[in-house]
Amino acid sequence: MHEDRRKFLRVAAQFGVEVQPRSGGAPFAAHSVDISAGGAKMIADDPVALNEELRLEIRFEGPRFLVFVDAAVVRIETSRPRWVFAVQFSGLDRYIEQRIVRWVFAEDRRAAERRVAVRIPVNLLAWCRPADGRARFRAGTIDLAADGARIITPTACEVGDRLELEFDVDEPAYHVAAVAEIVWRDQARDGRWTYGMRFEQLDRAIQRQIVEHALHAAGSRPPPFGGERDTPE
Repeated sequence: MHEDRRKFLRVAAQFGVEVQPRSGGAPFAAHSVDISAGGAKMIADDPVALNEELRLEIRFEGPRFLVFVDAAVVRIETSRPRWVFAVQFSGLDRYIEQRIVRWVFAEDRRAAERRVAVRIPVNLLAWCRPADGRARFRAGTIDLAADGARIITPTACEVGDRLELEFDVDEPAYHVAAVAEIVWRDQARDGRWTYGMRFEQLDRAIQRQIVEHALHAAGSRPPPFGGERDTPE
């Protein structure tokens, strides 16, 4: 058991957990809400008690592996209609601990990639300034994500061209100014060009705002940006 348990990264994760009370009570099923190498938050239909000692069988997914670990209940958040509680692991083998750490960091990266890829349709006027010094031109935006955008314009450019993009989102209000590379293009029947742009330089605060905007528009609550730290009480 490490002194710095609070430093472990915690991510949202839902998979099955078999719970065996160490007092000899009947085993029951639960599922995780989030997890770190230091502990987990779980939901179950069966009751638990504060400081109760449990033996957990946790079935990780993607990649799949099985972990057996002792844990103690350190917090009970709700007991009706279901029990929501936090546990802290104890006596975790160093190899298993590191395997969980690697899984959590990999899942955090996957979650970040999913957040960044969420796109939102936007119909805005954008100004585009080619990096090679050509004249600035106007374009319409089609959609926006934290890693790029699609724009449409009569101005012809080439794949690989870099543009300075600038536009304002009305609601919620924020300003996007970014350097972006054209990664693909397509010409419509009316002669205009659609460009897929990948951001190269974008302020992190604006990137987060785009993610939250896109997730809100999709009807989802944004998960913590960049993960959370484990803070058992």
